[in-house]
Amino acid sequence: MRRSQFERDAIRRSGVQNLISGVTSIETNGQPPGGASGALKILSPMAEFVAPDTIRIDNGNSKDLPAAPVSADIDTDVNTAFKVAKIAGAATAIPIPNAPASLPQAEDRKITFEILFRGTGTDTVTFTGGAGGYEFANAASNFGITLAQFNELVAAAAGTNDAAIKVGFSYSERLNKWCCVALAGWFT
Repeated sequence: MRRSQFERDAIRRSGVQNLISGVTSIETNGQPPGGASGALKILSPMAEFVAPDTIRIDNGNSKDLPAAPVSADIDTDVNTAFKVAKIAGAATAIPIPNAPASLPQAEDRKITFEILFRGTGTDTVTFTGGAGGYEFANAASNFGITLAQFNELVAAAAGTNDAAIKVGFSYSERLNKWCCVALAGWFT
């Protein structure tokens, strides 16, 4: 997204050095750039007011998912990190997230999942594919995180009680998919 000169001046006046992905609009309450006063307003699904004059912007709006999550449980306009509790059965399916409310603001939006295992050795996890769903790299490309790599990590972690893995996705508006960009674990 290309910012207007007004927005660039507002950022410069605010002293903000680094903006986090997800900031969609910057306003200065109608004050002209370089004006003597005016509050900076940052609109982002990742903003949280922690004091009357303090906003924290981060990628940590976390939500614990129920045992059998549905699309409405994965609302990326509200949360960006999701925790899958100890898998209740042998298989857990992660559904397609709710469609972001504003697609131009959704491009490159990132979400992460932390998956906790029971230690039975039989747990499996699947991410729903298709339009608006999750996508792993093509194994033939030899670049990126493949479904086989994800499944190998799940199989290794499944035998350890309280083992956790983390998997991250970034939304591509062009592809209409959440592309896997990170895989880590397993952790205990």
